[in-house]
Amino acid sequence: TTQELRRFKMQHEKWVFDRVESGKELNNKGIYKVKFENIGIFNEKCSVPLGRINVAVGDDDLGLNTFCNIISCFSNVRHWNLFYRRFLSKKTGIDRASIEIFRASEQRSTHVRISPQTHDRELSHLKVRKNRIHIEVDQKPSIDWPRSEFNIVHFNDQHYRLPGGPQDSFVNCIRYLADIFSTTEDLLWDSLRDDFFASSLFGYRVRRNGWRRLSVLVPDGRKFYLPHTSLSFTEQQFLFLEISIALHKCHKSKGSWMFIFDLVFFNRMDNNKKKILHTRK
Repeated sequence: TTQELRRFKMQHEKWVFDRVESGKELNNKGIYKVKFENIGIFNEKCSVPLGRINVAVGDDDLGLNTFCNIISCFSNVRHWNLFYRRFLSKKTGIDRASIEIFRASEQRSTHVRISPQTHDRELSHLKVRKNRIHIEVDQKPSIDWPRSEFNIVHFNDQHYRLPGGPQDSFVNCIRYLADIFSTTEDLLWDSLRDDFFASSLFGYRVRRNGWRRLSVLVPDGRKFYLPHTSLSFTEQQFLFLEISIALHKCHKSKGSWMFIFDLVFFNRMDNNKKKILHTRK
């Protein structure tokens, strides 16, 4: 019948579109594999495949935070410096450490390897020697590492107050995003206005109302704006995520991006927010 033919046609079109979409994803997988050994509690060589959405659950004692830091260290000077100070700054932490990361995009594939630099034999007797690492990008020495070939935002502890830090912890979030997106804090604060959130993912709206001050419309049915300092901890976290996604959408780097959430941050989302985040292209 005509109705059946239409149904068959719609099913066939959906099958074709799904195949085309999967073909694009096949060549644009982003970071799809990480290998590492002798980093933190990981003494043996590990190889972890990654997909579009990855969920790793466990306590810090199992190395969950270490694993997230291993991936994020490839993306930015800030992430790299934190990782280096924590895991590689001591001689015992750098002598046998090794990390490899693999990324595929429509343009090309990239392979980065971090390993200890071999000391000259005539220097091996010295008790005090500078720890060095050797970094290769596509099997060639890298002279300007770290570069922003790997775009990663790590939602971890930015929203917690640090000793000696600003009283308004949200300033730390903006400072972090300015580093990740290679801009200045002032330019980032100046960009936070209503038109910047015209296509808001979760429905937040923002107005700038002073130096390091924002008024926020929370998508919970209220029709009035609130100072960002009066928002709850969870609402400020979602605002942080909303701003990150808005920056990602307008950033000049159009390659693959990876968002890493720690378990506490992720668990604060309700099922609807998780679904919106997972289905976003």
